[in-house]
Amino acid sequence: MEENRAAWRGRAARSGSAAWRALWVAVPAVLAAALAVQAARSGREAAALGRRAAILDREIVELEGRNRALRAEIRALESDPVYVESLLRRWKRVGEGERLVE
Repeated sequence: MEENRAAWRGRAARSGSAAWRALWVAVPAVLAAALAVQAARSGREAAALGRRAAILDREIVELEGRNRALRAEIRALESDPVYVESLLRRWKRVGEGERLVE
């Protein structure tokens, strides 16, 4: 009976250490795979954010240009009566014979 127990303990110890060795190999492999997936996902997200940033930069440049044009038009409306008269003629608010600026 004692021999039988010793045999079982020996087998359990051998299979246990094999299981532990397998676990020590499997866990880092799974973690490495998970990290690789996460790195790929992060790379894709970074690329998408880069594209979005480029789009927003172009939009900012466009809006700044429109802002400059609108400020110039405001200055013209406030200080240039010839410009105001040309707008009124274009909008058909002033007839051909009428003069606003002299």
